[in-house]
Amino acid sequence: MTTTPAVYRRSDDESVTETVVRAVADVQDVDPLQMDSRLGDAVDPGAIENLCDKASNGSDTSVSFVFAGHRVTVEASGFVFVTEQEPDHTNTAREERDQTMLRGSESSLHRVLQTL
Repeated sequence: MTTTPAVYRRSDDESVTETVVRAVADVQDVDPLQMDSRLGDAVDPGAIENLCDKASNGSDTSVSFVFAGHRVTVEASGFVFVTEQEPDHTNTAREERDQTMLRGSESSLHRVLQTL
């Protein structure tokens, strides 16, 4: 399931990281100051600022990361795209497989113990 990203444009009076926080807060319908997640826990804010500052206008440089349950893509042009992060079913499948193997091992161990 792919959703259409919410698109935000960096304004002249804010940094790229401020735009990211504003965009994700808007998508979550919360005040940016009341967000549970911190941008610094997801990505190095200074690196994003440097990337966008060093990229020239018209550059196709971009960076993507997950922040507060959303995939965020920041383009050097000042556009920020926010989409809901899809669940990672590979971990769920792996956990289910491991649990099945564990149950099988416990059952085998139980049978061996009964023969003793």
